[in-house]
Amino acid sequence: MRYPHSREQSLTILRETVRQMSQQSAALHPVSYAVWYEHLAGMNQELSSALSQRLTKGALDDASTLEIYENFVNRSESEPALARILASVMQEVLEAVQSVGVDLARFRETLESRDRELSSPLEQMAVRAIVAGLVGDTRRMHVVTGDLTASLSTNLRAVDDLKVQLEQARKDAQRDILSGLANRRGFENAVQSLEREGYPLADCSLLFIDIDHFKRINDTYGHALGDRVLQTVGSILQKATKGQDIAARLGGEEFAVLLPETRSQGAMTVAERIRSSVARCCIRLRDGRAMDTITVSIGVAEGKVPQQLDELLERADLAMYAAKTSGRNRIHGE
Repeated sequence: MRYPHSREQSLTILRETVRQMSQQSAALHPVSYAVWYEHLAGMNQELSSALSQRLTKGALDDASTLEIYENFVNRSESEPALARILASVMQEVLEAVQSVGVDLARFRETLESRDRELSSPLEQMAVRAIVAGLVGDTRRMHVVTGDLTASLSTNLRAVDDLKVQLEQARKDAQRDILSGLANRRGFENAVQSLEREGYPLADCSLLFIDIDHFKRINDTYGHALGDRVLQTVGSILQKATKGQDIAARLGGEEFAVLLPETRSQGAMTVAERIRSSVARCCIRLRDGRAMDTITVSIGVAEGKVPQQLDELLERADLAMYAAKTSGRNRIHGE
């Protein structure tokens, strides 16, 4: 087991993780949580070293947190670790319930025994003894059940928090934080899920989208503005897709959109809507001036029988390069 901590230690790490996160300038999202939990668990020395070095420059921002996450957590077993913590807390709750269950069974036996005793004629002293015993047993059960209530309340809150963190960490591991779209892994998983639901790639079309002259944008205006361009294109893709459509940032300035049950003609229509929306958008500099027009080149490929995702991506990629070589800011179908 990678995290040899007791349940109490795990919950202590959880509380310290939240405290440390709150002292940084990064948002309190699961990516930040995963970084700090790995560090405070003391089992990821590479991460701890990188984190300590970065903290000498001040509080962690979102970019630094994401960088550490990608380099030292995303490739680790952090998600299974969260699952183990959740299982540990749930086991503690079960043990508490079972313990009280035994006490309740004994209490029932005691009540049945007292009932049998009271069914026979008894002297006053014997009755008093039985009543005293019942009072003592009742008080004892009040303490036991009160302890159980407190234990359940504390542990179930921890369970709920961990379940939310675990689910959010799973989602974030498949999402590109900058654009808000799926990342490459999320895209591939979403496509697999779609196929299992009865949407074969042979009935789909794929758009491969590349921002024109993106390096020039970064060199001219800086990476901060380059990030705004990526965010803008991501927002346009989100608005252009619907239903079962899957939009993703594959990396750098490259994006993809899978259109289920859509043939080439319909895909070309969606691609043109995306191209024209990007060309019309206006991003302003700090001094109020508008930056140069942003454009994209889009390749369109239609699924075939049989069809693998890598093959469809490659065909759409080749079509995108054809759009580049023919002048950029245009669409090219196979």
